[in-house]
Amino acid sequence: MVMVEKEVDIAEYIRLFLRYKYLIAIILIVFASLGFLFYKFEVPTYSATAYLEIGSETIGKSYDISYTQQISSITTLATSYPFIYRVANNLELQNFPIKPTLLERLYTRESLKYLNSSTLVYYYMSRVRVSQRRGSKGIIQISTSSQDRKLAADIANEVGKLIVDDNIKEKERLLQRSTDFIDRQLESVEGVMEQNRREKEKIEMSETYNAVVELQDKLLLDENSLNLFLRERESLTATITLDLISGEAKKESEEKLEYVNRRINELKIQIEDQKKRLNAIDKTDFYRLKNIEFAIETDQKIYQSLISERQRLVLADLIGSQNIKFLSRAYMPLNPDRTKGLMIILVFIGVGGMFAFGIIQLLEIMSRRFKSSKEVEEELGAKVIGNLPIISKEDEFKLLTPNQHPRSSIVESYRTLATNIKFASKGKKIKTITFLSDKARTGKSSTVANLATVMSETGEKVLIVDADLRRPNQHKVFNLNRKPGLTEILAGKSKLDKSVNKVRPKLHVLTAGSLGYNPQSIFESEGMKKFIKNISKDYDYVFFDSIPLTTFSESVILASETDATIMVMDERRSEKDTMKFSKERIDDSGANLLGIAVNRTKRRYAKYYYQYYYHYHEKPQRKGIVDFIKKKDIIEENKKEKKVEEKKIEEKKIEEKKIEEKKIEEKKPDKIEKTKAAKKKEREKKVKERREKLKAIGSKIKNLFKRKKK
Repeated sequence: MVMVEKEVDIAEYIRLFLRYKYLIAIILIVFASLGFLFYKFEVPTYSATAYLEIGSETIGKSYDISYTQQISSITTLATSYPFIYRVANNLELQNFPIKPTLLERLYTRESLKYLNSSTLVYYYMSRVRVSQRRGSKGIIQISTSSQDRKLAADIANEVGKLIVDDNIKEKERLLQRSTDFIDRQLESVEGVMEQNRREKEKIEMSETYNAVVELQDKLLLDENSLNLFLRERESLTATITLDLISGEAKKESEEKLEYVNRRINELKIQIEDQKKRLNAIDKTDFYRLKNIEFAIETDQKIYQSLISERQRLVLADLIGSQNIKFLSRAYMPLNPDRTKGLMIILVFIGVGGMFAFGIIQLLEIMSRRFKSSKEVEEELGAKVIGNLPIISKEDEFKLLTPNQHPRSSIVESYRTLATNIKFASKGKKIKTITFLSDKARTGKSSTVANLATVMSETGEKVLIVDADLRRPNQHKVFNLNRKPGLTEILAGKSKLDKSVNKVRPKLHVLTAGSLGYNPQSIFESEGMKKFIKNISKDYDYVFFDSIPLTTFSESVILASETDATIMVMDERRSEKDTMKFSKERIDDSGANLLGIAVNRTKRRYAKYYYQYYYHYHEKPQRKGIVDFIKKKDIIEENKKEKKVEEKKIEEKKIEEKKIEEKKIEEKKPDKIEKTKAAKKKEREKKVKERREKLKAIGSKIKNLFKRKKK
């Protein structure tokens, strides 16, 4: 349920936007123009940008500023109060007056103002931005804005200069601290090494140490000789046991073996004796000496590493290298900052949008017209049985010939209205229907004519009676004579057969007739009641086009005499008060109100209305695929129809050519004979003319001879 409410709200806002789109456009244009004017009268500001590069060094790398100070700390420091205070003092910014904004100028009427030190620092703190450049590592971007183009560049360069200077000072401080620390470490290591050397010398001069050394040396010699004799014994035993030698050589080897065994036993005894003596001696000085030697060795390594590190720091101090430097300095800008103007215009457009939204809501609250069909049903308590779109001249022509345009959205909306009229009868046979409206010019007459036309095409016999005896329109719609009509029939001056106009086989029209009668007395007469009863026997439906309700009362009298009543309203012109008043008059008369036909609705709502009814009983399918298939089918059918029409046109042309050729062939002998006769006549004329000329010449010659004789 929550999702449905959200969709309805969105649709309502879209409807409001489309309804008031021109008003919204005008308000936004006005506010955008005001924003542009505000920007033009605002004091221009200039922006300048400088870039710093943070690099790493090979000398003193472990003490480099890039590893101890991050970009975030640099950006925080560069926008702090003390830092900007230093910038202001270095550039003497207190000597540069500041032009107030447009609002301040309107309020204080001051053209220039000088700020004190604290407010000046806060003023420029909001106009200095230090950040890391997007898409690059190790590059700091310094952006500043000021009312003076030169001052903007100077502030950016000064901020960068102070960052570089602070970096150099910090680096020098770290280098000094590092060298002092290394010097202290070197002194302590030298002292420890000297003390260890002295203790080593003392231990080496003691008797116990020398005795231990002598015994260890003897023990080492005896163990080496024992190992040699053991190897010799192994070789001798192998040669003797394997009988590799014999005779005297064997005896000599046996004697050697005895000597070797005896010598081995003696060495073992000596080694055991030496070990006992060595164990009996105190060896603390010996082990202590070993530890001192190891300590001296490690201290020497530490001493060498400290000396090399100090040399690197001294070299870095001599070079004076810096890991933060200018990549690009700020230059004096030529044009003012346009982003501020864009922001001002966008702010004004946003305010204009909120203002337009408020005006639209106020207009909707004050509006007397209905917003939707649902609101019509809720306010009037009657069903909306049709939504009829706005009809142009072309659409009206299509509607009056529905068989030629069966897929027209307008024709389909009237078919839906006709179907709803049948369903609204609830099983009762309804033949006579009065069509009313709340006011004039709601399109009631055209609605009656078009509905009757559509229903007559379905086989229903329909009669339209123009019951508006003050301003009749049906004779204009169908281009008929207004007399004789309804008034002549009721007065007994004309019969029904002679007065009814057969517009189509199933559609007849009875015009209003003469207008000199009192309409109210006519509708209250017994003759009108009899006419309504009798006329309903000859037709399936009789539509009475009556006068608007709010002006005269005869339409209510007619509505009470007919089987049903339909109220036609204009979505754009009909108001809530007049519609409620008309509904109350219909209810008081006791007329059977079938429903309300909303005329001149927007095309998209009408299209949805009849499509929903037409496809209600079909199975749900994927909308996109169905629409695509339908479009394809329609295109193919149109192509086929065009091809058939083209073939018919070609066949007609061929037949016409054949007929013309036949006529020409038939006319050819007549032409030949006529030409021969004409030539003969011309020849005869020429012969006659020559004869007459010769006669004239002969007569002249005779006359001359006669004159000569005389």
